[in-house]
Amino acid sequence: MKHLTFFKLLALVACLTSALSASAYDFSASYNGVTIYYNITSSTNKTVEVTYKEDGYYNYYGGYVGNVTIPSSVYYNGSYYTVTAIGDDAFTQAGGMTSITLPNTITSIGDWAFCGTEMDTYAPAITTITIPNSVKTIGKYAFHRCYSLRTVVIGDGVTTIGESAFQRCYNMNEITLGKSVTSIGAYAFYFNGTYEVNGQTYLNEVNIICKSLTPPTLASNSFVTNSDYYQNPYNMYRIKVTNPYAKSLYQAANYWKNFYNINYTQAYDFYTGGIYYLITGSNTVKVINKRNSSVGLTSSSDTNYSGNITIPNTAYYSDLGKTYNVTAIGDYAFNEVVAINLNSPAGASVPRAQGALKSVTMGSSVTSIGKEVFRNCTGLTQVTLGSGVTSIGTLAFYGCTALQKVTCQRSTPATIQSNTFDSNHYSTTKVYVPSMSAVNSYKAATYWKNFYTILPNDGSELNYALNAAGSSLSFSSTTASYPWVVMGDGTRIYAMSGNAGVHSSTSTIIAQVTVSKLSTVTFDFKAWGEGTSYDKCEFLIDGVVQFTYGARDNDWETFTADLPVGSHVLTWTYSKDGSQHPTGDYFAVDNVKVTEKAVETGDVNGDNNVSIADVTALIDLLLGGGSVTNPACDVNGDGNVSIADVTALIDMLLSGN
Repeated sequence: MKHLTFFKLLALVACLTSALSASAYDFSASYNGVTIYYNITSSTNKTVEVTYKEDGYYNYYGGYVGNVTIPSSVYYNGSYYTVTAIGDDAFTQAGGMTSITLPNTITSIGDWAFCGTEMDTYAPAITTITIPNSVKTIGKYAFHRCYSLRTVVIGDGVTTIGESAFQRCYNMNEITLGKSVTSIGAYAFYFNGTYEVNGQTYLNEVNIICKSLTPPTLASNSFVTNSDYYQNPYNMYRIKVTNPYAKSLYQAANYWKNFYNINYTQAYDFYTGGIYYLITGSNTVKVINKRNSSVGLTSSSDTNYSGNITIPNTAYYSDLGKTYNVTAIGDYAFNEVVAINLNSPAGASVPRAQGALKSVTMGSSVTSIGKEVFRNCTGLTQVTLGSGVTSIGTLAFYGCTALQKVTCQRSTPATIQSNTFDSNHYSTTKVYVPSMSAVNSYKAATYWKNFYTILPNDGSELNYALNAAGSSLSFSSTTASYPWVVMGDGTRIYAMSGNAGVHSSTSTIIAQVTVSKLSTVTFDFKAWGEGTSYDKCEFLIDGVVQFTYGARDNDWETFTADLPVGSHVLTWTYSKDGSQHPTGDYFAVDNVKVTEKAVETGDVNGDNNVSIADVTALIDLLLGGGSVTNPACDVNGDGNVSIADVTALIDMLLSGN
């Protein structure tokens, strides 16, 4: 106790000696019930600083007390003055002050400004102070011997912390340095608080949170060392930087590198454009989640990704003024697995709110996607993989129950694992690839080949699904609201009407075809409806109904119709009435093919029947004098159509052939 009193007296002498040399105040004004003293620092600019009453002993014997709020401006002698500084010694020995609030107009805190604010052990004392961003400098001895001060947050505007600024703040346990701090003076952080356990004296543990990416310059004695391991700040104080990239910088900087414990307070290096990034190389970054861990988020307010996310090719880190290539999606980056239940004594994990993420589109610079990246993103409906993606990790899409579409912009399939996708994705998720040749590559690739529906992403998927092998008809939907959709069932890819379950609606596709010879159109179909009087599946040629199909859930069947020589419009349509069948209503079509019909010798008029009418037709052709190329007219097979073929045709009919 005598030792502490001695140090208090020393501090009192030091603080008051400095105060006695200061000037008197220019004027005073009351604010929130407290009289505050000011010195005019510029009559031209109308600025003032907070000071003490003219007697340097005043604060100690009854000056500033209670809760003190400094105004941003003060009215004096017909003018408003901006309060821009806390002057030297302003609150020296203000032991009765319990809190102070500084305005954003303050740009500097002077020497000895808060020196010894707890000298009277029976008076209330300040334990926490936040220095606003407007402050640029903290003077020497500014908070010297503020014994009760425990937590300090230094704003992002402060660049310089003066000599002994926080010296002998014995009870300090956390100080946050703003991101603009560049230099820290001698003895500034000589806190020197200790405690004793079983005869061993330990230095108080102090967290020093450094927001500056570039380590501030330290004096050799900014932290006073001690030969005793447990009283050496390099061993006992914890340095916490705000991102992983800064950690390596502090570990290499003079004096900072002496600290045994340097870690970071956040898992990511920077955040921009709605995405968190971790620096992985001199010019590369990867996307991570906010916590960069597999356990998800810790509370509902600790938000991560949601909505529709686009991952760019490059990301700009403003603190460094540098652009990085985005080359990877890190493990668990969009993972929505669990949150830690902070109210549970056992720390149990509970599901967090799922479904916030809806879609992800990534740029071409991304080459790898880690494990469990989208795990349990139950609202995720579609993902676009950039053209650079070459590998996707395990369980990347595990639990993505709503995933409908994966678009791969790379023609060569990325390497995936057996459990990259859930097994149900193979039947429910469509994979779109750049071209028809890419379709064949994916159908042959390990695990990709398990997907029922792999389609070209060049706008030809409807043609791909409907055409039989070797056919090249061009199909289009005539109903924008209910276009036909491409489906897969593991054995075939086909197209289906898009108005399933939509009352009083129609879904139609058409194809135009020109044939120079008698031909047939053939297609496979299946359907479900409520009968031809209600729900109708119809096929038409040039607007003429060829069949109407209704009420049964058939297996695939085949329909064939003739196409005369000429141009034709083929139409498939499904019309719904005002009700819905519980098993669903649809019209599905596959394997559409147009084939020239085999010509029967003698069927000159093309009516599929050889008769006397064909004799008349052949005579008319010959009398017309035109070139006759129809192979049905060369009845005698001599390669020349003439009157001899008329005779051969008559003989064929008379013989009954």
